[in-house]
Amino acid sequence: MEDCSYSLSHTLKSDKMNKYERKTKQVLQGIKEGKGVSLLKILRLKCLDCCCWQEREVRLCPAEDCILHPFRFGKKPEQLRRKLTEKQKEALRKGRAKSIQR
Repeated sequence: MEDCSYSLSHTLKSDKMNKYERKTKQVLQGIKEGKGVSLLKILRLKCLDCCCWQEREVRLCPAEDCILHPFRFGKKPEQLRRKLTEKQKEALRKGRAKSIQR
């Protein structure tokens, strides 16, 4: 297993970056350029950084007391998702139908 003691800046300078490290570099570059970046993507990349860029380790993460733990898959956890009322769902259906007809 890799030594995780290296810094993120060292990682980004490395010639042998994996796809997640390249993605982190792209996200950081996007932030520098003022582009909008999804908070969930940033949280996912932080979890990967914490787990030495190993997807499996993120999935198996034992740090349940970590504030990022529920967001480690890059998606909003089900218990935090907004619940729509039937009225809101109907309004969404109507709006989508209108946009399809255009």
